[in-house]
Amino acid sequence: MFQSLIHTLRTRKRYRRAAMVVASGAIALVLVSQVAAPYLISTALVRNGMESAVEQWFGHEATIGGDPELHFWPRPHIILKDVSIRENEEPNSRLIAHVDGLSASFQLFQALRGQLVFEDFDLVRPRLFPIRQASGDIDWSMDGLLNDAVKEVRRNAGNPAVDDELDAAIGEVTIRDGTIEIAATDSGQKTAITAVNGTVEWPRLSSSISAQLGGTIKGKTFTIAMSAAQPLTLLAGRNGDAELSVSSDLLSGQFSGIANLANYTFLTGSFSLGMPNVPEILDWLDVRVTGLDRLQQLSLNAKLTTTGNAMRFEQVSLQANEASATGIMDLLAPEGGRPRLTGTLAFDRLNFSAIVSALSPQRQTDDQRDLTPAALLGDLLDLDLRLSSAEAQLGPLPLRDAAVSMINTRSMARVDLVDSSIDGGRLTGQISAPDGRIIDSADLRLSLRDVDLASVSRRFGIEAIVPEANGSAELTLHLNKPLGIATAQDVSGSLRLSARNGRLNGVDIASIRRQAGQAAYFSLKDVSEGSLFFDRLDAAATISEGVAELGEVRLDGQNDLIVLSGLVPLETQGLALSANIYAKTAGEPSSDPLMMFIGGAWPVPVFWPMTPQQQAPQEP
Repeated sequence: MFQSLIHTLRTRKRYRRAAMVVASGAIALVLVSQVAAPYLISTALVRNGMESAVEQWFGHEATIGGDPELHFWPRPHIILKDVSIRENEEPNSRLIAHVDGLSASFQLFQALRGQLVFEDFDLVRPRLFPIRQASGDIDWSMDGLLNDAVKEVRRNAGNPAVDDELDAAIGEVTIRDGTIEIAATDSGQKTAITAVNGTVEWPRLSSSISAQLGGTIKGKTFTIAMSAAQPLTLLAGRNGDAELSVSSDLLSGQFSGIANLANYTFLTGSFSLGMPNVPEILDWLDVRVTGLDRLQQLSLNAKLTTTGNAMRFEQVSLQANEASATGIMDLLAPEGGRPRLTGTLAFDRLNFSAIVSALSPQRQTDDQRDLTPAALLGDLLDLDLRLSSAEAQLGPLPLRDAAVSMINTRSMARVDLVDSSIDGGRLTGQISAPDGRIIDSADLRLSLRDVDLASVSRRFGIEAIVPEANGSAELTLHLNKPLGIATAQDVSGSLRLSARNGRLNGVDIASIRRQAGQAAYFSLKDVSEGSLFFDRLDAAATISEGVAELGEVRLDGQNDLIVLSGLVPLETQGLALSANIYAKTAGEPSSDPLMMFIGGAWPVPVFWPMTPQQQAPQEP
């Protein structure tokens, strides 16, 4: 037993001694190589190799202005200063990129064999100068290794494997205080992304990539994190797995799924978008969009699936201010046609005033730029949406169970309030422009069926002579100017109103007859103590150039028949009406009515009794 133990200890001692010899040899070799490396590897060799590597990456001429620095601790690396990449050898040719400081690591033993392979790049104050073409495409002028690898993947139908000569090692790329300055070829306008900092992990071109970068655009800082299992496949315009997240003070967003940079950007997966302050984003973009100032917060979550030329948004969850909606939408992109967005969204509440504002610009000065959401979307795609809401608001009118249809194409723009309930009845309506330009002019229609007319009137602030009855109304208008700009002078159309078995509060026929026999004129307040009962109320009016012309208004009651006609200027609310009041006997109206002229202005009109021979006074 003791002999076995002694043998084991001796064996382990020999192993430890051998391990120490090997370790000592390795350390000695490293030390010798570090000491000898500066004498065995020339700075010029590494500099030329680095310059050649930069040219291979960009596919353009590279020049190094400063003296290179070669270091071997803690690992061999070279530092280059004042590196410029130009379109060609001419000194005045277009500058594609410039780096104040560029360092890269290399393998010592490969360098000793004359095979320089650089990786783990560190870029200090790099500047890129891409060009945005009139088509919107951005020319980065990357014609080197990356471009060649992408072309090969494209030729191989998306296979990410590339030849060893193209499968360059990259490693970790660190960016410090970078700048991307994008110049538009058509306008010359420049957009700068400054303070770019972050890291990119990309071991080889054929391997996966992960990156986390931050930058500043127009004073706002953004952070982007992304990863892709096959980045070359994505760059070649093929489908590939990808994850992307963006965060800033303005917005935050995430996507995870299958992406395609050539076709739809995002194909299949889940995404979310949050904008806590929409007006701030519009100010940052320097875009004036009428009506969107009411939209403060916006968030969107959905699942995406793509089939052919159709992209489906499923499990949509939309939050706009205090309103939320769920539903499904489809984005169709036919070959050679305009994209079309269709779908159905169910809201918990809707504000139709916001929809109307979205359709129409507001009054502005000549030097203001004004854009509506409808015009903005109309330039991009066609809309065909179905909206529903348990609660809705149309001006002062609260609605329930509202159903809305929105259509916007180049040839037609229309918003239909298909159905809703209000004050015991139904309300429907429509805003349309047959030529697709609601922002220029519009046709409006509003229809009330079996509603409480008194309740509706009071919601509009009308208190005097309110019909206490259930009735129906039909309003049809044409505006020859946009909704937000049109005045009463720009409105034409018609109004019809009918009601049954009700009363008008604030007017007393007996008092009117008594005052007509005693005074040359009197005010409404002198005859307002009482009510006028009617079995049937019918009214019709036409509207033109801001004036409503009452064709005939009939209040038919058990004891009286009242017939009104005349003009009502809408802007001044003046009145110029004639009224015939017939007393009824056994249901038949008399042949000698009490005739009156009603003038002044609403809501305090003045009554002038007349005999058949008297002329009505001029409109006040």
